[in-house]
Amino acid sequence: MASESGTATDYLDLLSKLKTFLTTDADLIAASQTWTSLKDTSVEFALPDLGLLTPERHLYLEGPGLSGTDTIHVNIRAYRDPSNISYFNWDIRAAVGFDGGESFDTQPGSSPIVTSSTFGGPRITLANSSMNYWFVANGRRFIVVADVNGTWATMYAGFMLPYATPSEMPYPMYIAGNAGAEDTDSTEVSDKVGSIFDPVGTLVTPGTNSAYLRDFNGGWISISNYAWATGISRNNQSTGAWVWPYNWMYSEDLAGDIIIQNPDGSTTTLPCVIHASINGGNVFGELDGVVFMSGVSRSPADTLTIGGDTYLVVRSSFRQNTSFDFAAINLA
Repeated sequence: MASESGTATDYLDLLSKLKTFLTTDADLIAASQTWTSLKDTSVEFALPDLGLLTPERHLYLEGPGLSGTDTIHVNIRAYRDPSNISYFNWDIRAAVGFDGGESFDTQPGSSPIVTSSTFGGPRITLANSSMNYWFVANGRRFIVVADVNGTWATMYAGFMLPYATPSEMPYPMYIAGNAGAEDTDSTEVSDKVGSIFDPVGTLVTPGTNSAYLRDFNGGWISISNYAWATGISRNNQSTGAWVWPYNWMYSEDLAGDIIIQNPDGSTTTLPCVIHASINGGNVFGELDGVVFMSGVSRSPADTLTIGGDTYLVVRSSFRQNTSFDFAAINLA
């Protein structure tokens, strides 16, 4: 596994730094796990009603897996508010292949996108200004963390760790950001934002979802712990698909509060498990390198040593309850 931290000047510079990291990092090269940039292009879309041109950058990436035999396709669209005032985000998509003749929206087996006024789908909310960042990657997946003026934006793209054989689940793709709608900006403090470990969305696929999992049958499942909403009154999804334990760690009287720091100073962690009640119910697998940690007074960007590995502490967007809003990401 490889990791990098630094400062990007804006949302486009962050994408350039991610591309360089995934394709040239020494640890990824040594492990034969570098990603390939299949296409990197800048486009402009005309908005006649506003009399504006809005620039976008489309980056198409392919991961080799751990053995070099996989083809893991993640596509990123960097876009901004047409008025160049509010949002500066990345649109996160997964696909099962790459076709240079197709558009960003029509890549083979692409993850779903809503084309209504909300343009729903996984996003990471960034800024047109300086941001501290952390990248973590192996050949199966990569994670992006950005401190955007005190709001923590997160992204996971690639394979999770399936509780299934390769023949049962040959393409265990999980893509997630911290937002599920086109125009969400980095200053948002409502139930429109979440994280890769506590995603927000709807029970509809496609919908205003910040996370998707590719199912055993090749379809896409919305992964959402709570309902996308413009207020701050968390409405947990009673049916659907979730990331455990965060779908239950949302109240002061629930189990997350009793997990405290161990007497020897170590921290108890739990895997972040994707599970569902729909389609007969299932437990799909867990996020690679992301763990639940609770009951400990920590701040974002703190580091912990767990089992000899260094972990980065992150939180779910603007939320600050140490019992259920924080996670740790393995930097080893």
